[in-house]
Amino acid sequence: LTVTLESSTGGNMVFNEGYPQTLKCITSPSRPVPIIRWLLGNKVMTDNITSISMTDGDELYVLRSEITLVLMRNSSNQKIRCEGFISGQETFPVSTEVAVDVRYAPDVSVSISGNTVVSSTAVLVCVPQGNPPQYTFHPWIHTFGQTEIRRLEGVNTVNNSTLTLSDISIQDTGTYTCTVDNSVTGPDGQINQVGDTQLFTQGPPVMGETQPTFPGETNTSKRIAIPFYSYSAKPTVKFIKQSSSSELYNTSDISIYVLPSNITMMFYSKKEMIPGYEAVLYFKNVKAGDFDNYTVQLLNNWGNVSMQFEFIAS
Repeated sequence: LTVTLESSTGGNMVFNEGYPQTLKCITSPSRPVPIIRWLLGNKVMTDNITSISMTDGDELYVLRSEITLVLMRNSSNQKIRCEGFISGQETFPVSTEVAVDVRYAPDVSVSISGNTVVSSTAVLVCVPQGNPPQYTFHPWIHTFGQTEIRRLEGVNTVNNSTLTLSDISIQDTGTYTCTVDNSVTGPDGQINQVGDTQLFTQGPPVMGETQPTFPGETNTSKRIAIPFYSYSAKPTVKFIKQSSSSELYNTSDISIYVLPSNITMMFYSKKEMIPGYEAVLYFKNVKAGDFDNYTVQLLNNWGNVSMQFEFIAS
C-alpha cells in the first residue's frame, strides 16, 4: 500500500491565512478497502473530510480522500500528513507529508522616537510583520481629522520604512499612516495594510486666524476673542494696554478669561478646524478711554507668544 498527496508541489503546501484550501490523498490499489487518516503536526483531523472508495476490475480498492483546511499563521512550519493503512493495521501505516507555509498580510506597527518639541526632529519608524517578508512600502500619509495634509516618501529598507521630520512645528501635528503590502490579501480583503501613530507637537502657544482691529461703541458691551492653540493645559493669558503699559485684570468693568474653542489653523497650505482656545477680553460697558492698542501675551510650559491688536470706535 502506498499513499500520494496529489495537491502538493515540491514537498510544500502554501496557504493564505484564513482562506480555505483542499488537499487530496489517494492510495494505491489494495484489498480490503484501505483507510486514510489526516494529521496536522501530531493532531488527528476529523472535520471537513470526504472519502470515496473505488474498485478496479481486479477487485482491488483505491481510496481517495479530500480535506479542506483553513489555517492561521501559527500553523506555519508544521506538517500535514496523510496516513494509509488496512483495518487492523493502524500501527503500521504508510504515509506522506508536506510542510505548511502559511502566507499572511503584514501586521504594521509605527513608533515615534526623537523629540516632538517645536524645532526638534521626530523620527517615525514603520515595521511590518508578514509572510513572505518581502514588502512594498507606499508613501506615508499625514492627515489631521478627516483631511489629508500631504504624502511623504520614507527611507525604505528590506524590513522597515523611516520618516524623519526635521524642525517640526504645529503644522506637523496629526496622524501618520504607513501603508505596506507583501502581495497577500489580508483578512479585510485588502492587499494594502496600514499602521499609524499620532504626533502632537509640543511648543509655545500658536495664534489662530484673527483680525488686527476690533471696532466697538461706547456704552455697549464688547467681546474681543483671540483664538490660539496650545498643546498643554490652559496657558497664562495677559492683556496689556499699550498707552499706559499696564496689565489688565478682572474688575467690575472688565473680564479676562480663556475658553475651549474650535479654531482655524493652517496645515501646509490647508485650513483645518482644530480644538483650541479663545483668550477673551470682555468690556461690560465700553468707555472712550478703552479705545487703544493692546497686546495679548500667552505663556505655557514651552514658551510664550504675543500679538498686538487695536480696539477702535466704530
